[in-house]
Amino acid sequence: MSNSPDYYYTRRFLAILCFIAGFASGISFFVTGMTHYILLILMVIFFILTYFIAPYAQGRKSRISDSWDIFLFDDWLITGFFNLITYPFRLIVYVIKAILD
Repeated sequence: MSNSPDYYYTRRFLAILCFIAGFASGISFFVTGMTHYILLILMVIFFILTYFIAPYAQGRKSRISDSWDIFLFDDWLITGFFNLITYPFRLIVYVIKAILD
């Protein structure tokens, strides 16, 4: 018997949809010649939504899922893309902070 709540698979499905939409927005941004910045903004928004919507079996603090297939998608893939998107912005803020201090 699984101890996951009823809305677990709904949240997982929504996270997958947001991830696919973010990936498609990113591809569209680069295919259109990087002129439509709304696609870039949508990509970032969808990836952030994916990170926050993605369910975890024992809550966000434990970061442990029930099975390996859920672990691969929810923990590694989504967190990796979220970090890939946020680290350049964090680096820019860090450099500006270091210059001003």
